[in-house]
Amino acid sequence: MKHFTLTFGNVGYGEAMLFELSDPSSKRGVFSVLFDGGGADPETFHNPSAGQHPFIEHLKKLGIDHIDAVIISHIHEDHVSGLVPIVKAYPPKIVYQTLPPDFWRTEMKPLSAEAGETVSLQKFTRSLNDFREICEHTTKTGGKVVQVGLGETLSFPDGLTAFAVVPNREKVLILQSLLKELYRTADDKVPDQSLLQKLDGYMNNVSLGFRFDYGKAHLLLAGDTNRAGFEGVDTGELKADLYKVGHHGQIDGADESLLRAISPKVVVCCASCDRLYNSAHPDLLRLIHNQGAELWFSDCPPNVAGEPVPPHEFLRIHIDNAGGIKARYF
Repeated sequence: MKHFTLTFGNVGYGEAMLFELSDPSSKRGVFSVLFDGGGADPETFHNPSAGQHPFIEHLKKLGIDHIDAVIISHIHEDHVSGLVPIVKAYPPKIVYQTLPPDFWRTEMKPLSAEAGETVSLQKFTRSLNDFREICEHTTKTGGKVVQVGLGETLSFPDGLTAFAVVPNREKVLILQSLLKELYRTADDKVPDQSLLQKLDGYMNNVSLGFRFDYGKAHLLLAGDTNRAGFEGVDTGELKADLYKVGHHGQIDGADESLLRAISPKVVVCCASCDRLYNSAHPDLLRLIHNQGAELWFSDCPPNVAGEPVPPHEFLRIHIDNAGGIKARYF
């Protein structure tokens, strides 16, 4: 029986995942794929006693010495900014994302890091710069930036495939149009604040999301796509044994209809221990629990019974091709 390991790093309010696949042709026989990299704001890691650390520190502790591929779900600080030091330390061969391959070069330019009128918009501005930097560094070090569209399938070693279930082409074209307008109208590296805010709000539901298939095991990982972001998707494409609930487990992350369509055995919630933005929402946790799924967390918010999740640095999940899923905190 074949198996691989999926690790969620405790990066506070953020998302960072590592796939470790068996591959004799890769360094140390392991093909490493990152799906997002958490954030880089020091305030995100305010509680190291709970296990919160930048993802690069987690990777070093796990003994990771190379990254073969990176997937970027969407451009928000808590998903993309933690990737900057990682791609500099371990330049990947390929970066998968939603925009045309040269978009970062032809349409994007450095913006003033403090250009946002609010802390949230400053973070978003920095994430745009960080996305561009990741793409630039990857190409400079011999890697490729690749666009992935709805319905495409990525093939990884050891029989793992990833089928893109979101976003649709119309949403991606709107994203491109908004980004082009933002950069075209930016005055002396300062973007228009109303456009910046519009883009920030639009970004979650243009997250690149996949159903990963590994023999009889199926995983649904889709960034910050919430229940509205899955509207119009064929429900047959969403059925999965493991589901990373959308939008950090905020109340809009999923509803009963979506959970029935997915029918997960295991649900992972990437909410911080302080339940920032009312994440790990108690009502949503109860809904997941009532659906009969096991609940696991990347960080340590209160669980469905209101009890604190034990401090941990990693959530390690072993997935076999017969459909078995075993999770454990470390």
